[in-house]
Amino acid sequence: MKTIIESIREYFLECPYLEDDVRLNIDFLGDKALEYGIYTEPINPLIKRYVDGDELKQFAFIFATKSVMSGDLITQLENSAFFDNLIEWIEEQNYKKIYPKLDGERYPTKLEIVTNGYLSSADVGTGQYQIQMRLVYMEVN
Repeated sequence: MKTIIESIREYFLECPYLEDDVRLNIDFLGDKALEYGIYTEPINPLIKRYVDGDELKQFAFIFATKSVMSGDLITQLENSAFFDNLIEWIEEQNYKKIYPKLDGERYPTKLEIVTNGYLSSADVGTGQYQIQMRLVYMEVN
């Protein structure tokens, strides 16, 4: 059975704002720009348990990029615009009820954006930008 993070990765591979020749990693982000990564976050997955045994659950994760960073305003604006576009795409997908496709008896109900895109760390010439999200889904037992 496919894991939730695999499903999330496949979902983001459909995003038109990701560059085609750039890797989308799981729990890894290299040293050089440009790379994308999806990281799991520790969270209690159970939101609510129903009397029939069904459960409302959540999966928290971070979508991160390693991007070129400089004093050049155009580069700074491009880094910021990427996350603006990514958020807009996610919101459009939510409106259309297009979510990551989960295996088994798990049915997504929403993909929430928890934080906007922000610079989380910086090195000489590169910066790691990220956005926090959570996938809410129903697991039928």
